[in-house]
Amino acid sequence: MLRRLVLENFRVFASQEIDFTDGVTAIVGPNGSGKTTILEAIEFALFRKTKRKEKNLTLQEIIRHGGKKARVALTFVAPLNNRTYTVTRTIYKNKTEAVLRDETAGEEVASSITQVDNEIVKLLGMDRDAFAALTYVRQGDIDRLSRLPPRKKRETLQDMMGLGVYKDVDKRTRERIRELQKDLDRIS
Repeated sequence: MLRRLVLENFRVFASQEIDFTDGVTAIVGPNGSGKTTILEAIEFALFRKTKRKEKNLTLQEIIRHGGKKARVALTFVAPLNNRTYTVTRTIYKNKTEAVLRDETAGEEVASSITQVDNEIVKLLGMDRDAFAALTYVRQGDIDRLSRLPPRKKRETLQDMMGLGVYKDVDKRTRERIRELQKDLDRIS
């Protein structure tokens, strides 16, 4: 559950604070107003990377034009333990710094990029790809999905969520079960 997002010199935002309330959040506005940037900031805060149209943004592209550094801080409640954390990433043109704080305990959990990255994955129980597939739908995806027949829609959603790998595992498992059943029949 997201609680608060603070942006400084992050892409189109010079300074912005967004508080999230309980329930569903819809981000609406005209083209170019920063809707996608908000989603990118959340993704960057959690996973240190963000994509725009399947292209990873460079650190220089993240910093607002004319700025020397940017900062994004995201406060969230971790589904793993229901504790509140704040992850803060400071972005320079050639590097980032990261800090993860447990707000519930009032203490720093991690202060190196790798430690923060690993802790976030543990706290969320998912990596960046799973997070992106499960938490938001990019512009155009809903329209495309609504036009698909039911079977193709289900397959597309499973692929978007990275569940296709389980379909392959299921198929291989079923084949192995059939082989083992044949072996059992022969032994009997």
